Amino acid sequence: MPKTRFLGLVLGLHLALAPSFAADARPQRSAPIELLGNAFRLGDLQSLRRLLGSDEKVYMASANLGFDAGYYSADQVCLLIRGVLRDRTTLKFDFLSGPANPSQDSPSVAVARWIYRRGNSRETTVRLSFMLVRRDGGWVLKEVRDLP
Repeated sequence: MPKTRFLGLVLGLHLALAPSFAADARPQRSAPIELLGNAFRLGDLQSLRRLLGSDEKVYMASANLGFDAGYYSADQVCLLIRGVLRDRTTLKFDFLSGPANPSQDSPSVAVARWIYRRGNSRETTVRLSFMLVRRDGGWVLKEVRDLP
């Protein structure tokens, strides 16, 4: 096989595979709402993990969910959310507003309503805000807060 043909084949394979690797590394624009929804509706922490930067901390402040205000690593966020989901049954989790399509440097906020039940107790409704920022063509979760 001539060298130019071989190089063309290698370059073609690289270009064909590069988008799939990028998509695995960070979710696409519309994915953060779906990923957060899967975490709360289905207990799918892998969806949540896709929004967490490996070297970045997430600020979490939710008295309703029992989080002390502070900065948490990706592993800590997953452990906290798993603990919250373990003793609550999700009845409904929906977004009241989602992230717009901001510029690369602008953060965006998605607001969700979570209706759950603990054991045989009455339904509880909380509103949570999720601040997301764009990194490397995808979204990264930076903050989770209670809303009144």
